[in-house]
Amino acid sequence: MKNFSFSCFILIVLSGSFSSYSQHTLKGNLQDNNQNPVAFANVVLFKNDTVTVYRGVVSDEDGNYLFEDIA
Repeated sequence: MKNFSFSCFILIVLSGSFSSYSQHTLKGNLQDNNQNPVAFANVVLFKNDTVTVYRGVVSDEDGNYLFEDIA
């Protein structure tokens, strides 16, 4: 039982450290008021509470956009 408890503790510690280094994605679809796709539009992420650009992408012909490896 002692080895099982220790193994669970190690697993919890390791999963916490991996999640802090994980990368995230953000995806969406741009549509106008008539729900038509907005093709080739600039989509910008700003840093928290600033006007500093963090990252930018361009939507595809169907209005889809994807940000990858967001920390």
